[in-house]
Amino acid sequence: MWRAALTTLATPGFVGRIPGFDTVTVVDVSSPLALALAFEDDDADLLVACHPDHEHATRVACSMLAAHRPGRHIAHVNAPQAPLAALITLGTATDIAADAGHGAAIWRDLSTATWSAVVMSSVAGLDHPNPTVVQHVRSWLPGSRFLVRLGTDPLAVSATKPHAALAGLRRGEYDLLVSGSTADPLVEAISQVVAPRAVLPVALPTSWTAGFARAELYQIALVPDEPTAVLRDRGPTCEGCGWSAVEDVCECCRTRMPTAMEWGR
Repeated sequence: MWRAALTTLATPGFVGRIPGFDTVTVVDVSSPLALALAFEDDDADLLVACHPDHEHATRVACSMLAAHRPGRHIAHVNAPQAPLAALITLGTATDIAADAGHGAAIWRDLSTATWSAVVMSSVAGLDHPNPTVVQHVRSWLPGSRFLVRLGTDPLAVSATKPHAALAGLRRGEYDLLVSGSTADPLVEAISQVVAPRAVLPVALPTSWTAGFARAELYQIALVPDEPTAVLRDRGPTCEGCGWSAVEDVCECCRTRMPTAMEWGR
């Protein structure tokens, strides 16, 4: 048995689960004790996922939990996706994975294959991506909206011209999930470009919308419709902790895993 947590720095004190994704506990780690308090009565293995901007606070919270529960197996991973996308992919990992190590690999593979963005009324002050001068000026105009693609290649575009942010996506291979209205013209424009298999609303708490430099209007995620097609095989069992380890080093205990030649493959 293992647990999954998604950490943020959006709303101090927030701990909860999102309808439809009950296998993932969302925890704000503004307090170093947040994870220790959220999981104080549970000794199950724990996989904690976060955005890279929240990694330091997550590491501290994981360390406090480990000190509170010595011997408990804990690992944390990160990917530069929107919280909505991180939540969906982590929920899928809990449905598929045999253990937390396998779950970490599934979450990474799905995160790599997922497209995510936030919709904002202003991009002034953003660092990743760094808006253009024109976008800074437009941010001051009433009614302005921007689509900010996250991931390893972030990009900000006008919400009226989303095509540049969708380049390279294949049609008919994604589910489109939205934390706002699925009837928004921007959502409809994205649907015309990528032809998603399904368009689904996700009811995020209203207090969970300030995880970036400024509050976003809503979040969007395009997740592979057939997730198993992008996943690596489950790795060998780590001799140090017993988790599956797809990577060269175990996510939990940091033990180096044998190479394929050492395993006789």
